[in-house]
Amino acid sequence: MEKRTCSECGDVLMGRADKKFCSDNCRNAYNNRVSGDSNNAMRRTILVLKKNRRILEELYKSDKKKINKKTLLEKGYDYNKLTHFYVNKKNQTYRFCFDYGFVEYEDGWLFLVTDKVNKEAESPQS
Repeated sequence: MEKRTCSECGDVLMGRADKKFCSDNCRNAYNNRVSGDSNNAMRRTILVLKKNRRILEELYKSDKKKINKKTLLEKGYDYNKLTHFYVNKKNQTYRFCFDYGFVEYEDGWLFLVTDKVNKEAESPQS
């Protein structure tokens, strides 16, 4: 009978015929190594989205609804990362990062908005 070895460390396996790892540590190490690159890419994107939302929330709550695009970029906002967008009947595109967003005007000014539809869905009914 052929000796089976752990897919991570190479130790000889004992037990079930379909066993691939000698321990939970080896199984976790193997899976982390195999999926690490894709998980890291997702983690970095999520961190950027969270930062973008935090910047929009901070500006929105400061009662400055109309800001210059340069202000947003100076605060570290990544203009290429968003969660969704909405085009209204006037063909204006609203760019959102979770529940905060903005519409951009041709003169470089942005008008900050919040996604009230999602906020109302989250609030408890009376």
